[in-house]
Amino acid sequence: MAVPFEEQQLAQKVYAALKAASCPLIFGLHLLEADSMHTLLCTPSQHRTEILAWICNCINPNPKNVKTSVIQSKDPDFQTKEMAMLGRELMLCKAEDFDLIQGHVKPLRQLHFLQELLTLVPGCFTESEVDEEGLLNELYADENRALLTHMLRPTLNPWPAHIKYFSNDKTSSVSQTSQQESADVAALLRAAGRVLKDLQSECEFLHSECQSPAVFSPCALRVAVSDLCQLTAAFRRVYETDFKDYCRRKAPR
Repeated sequence: MAVPFEEQQLAQKVYAALKAASCPLIFGLHLLEADSMHTLLCTPSQHRTEILAWICNCINPNPKNVKTSVIQSKDPDFQTKEMAMLGRELMLCKAEDFDLIQGHVKPLRQLHFLQELLTLVPGCFTESEVDEEGLLNELYADENRALLTHMLRPTLNPWPAHIKYFSNDKTSSVSQTSQQESADVAALLRAAGRVLKDLQSECEFLHSECQSPAVFSPCALRVAVSDLCQLTAAFRRVYETDFKDYCRRKAPR
């Protein structure tokens, strides 16, 4: 079955991104046909799984992280579950999308998934690749040469007749509208200032110099200490489950 043109283009982009990221698993392949790239990236195989694991390892390179060592595990089922979990954490798939990880879904979805993962790999720019030669050819084409001249020497004249009429007819009205809006804004600011002054005069406590001193309350202190203990305990649980792998300090007591 012939590979659709959209999938061929996407497979070429993903393969080029892997080369740009210096993926060691494609060294020596020298694939030139889009169909061969499509087969490599979308057909279930051990090689495809290793490429996906390498991408996940590049996204999360911390050797102390448990997920990284699990991705390099020899257990295929465990490896698949952990890569799906990483995809879920990146909001690219669901935790139970094992068919996507193993390559049993539609090729277009697999290619989009790989492309989105590769955008997170340092040194890989799949989204910003530009055909510079094609862009220059299009820019200097005969039908665009006049537009290029206008772009290099921009001028407002001559404008089309309907734009000239619109500009001349609306310039004065736009100026009057702007002046009216400025006057309305100034009036609103003056009214707001008067309201604030009235409110300030009503708040007598803002002007009183002698205020009653704070009274120590053992009950309030017990409530505050209890809240602090609960917050610290809650943070300790979150720290142990989520933050501990990224810090070198012990959990707060």
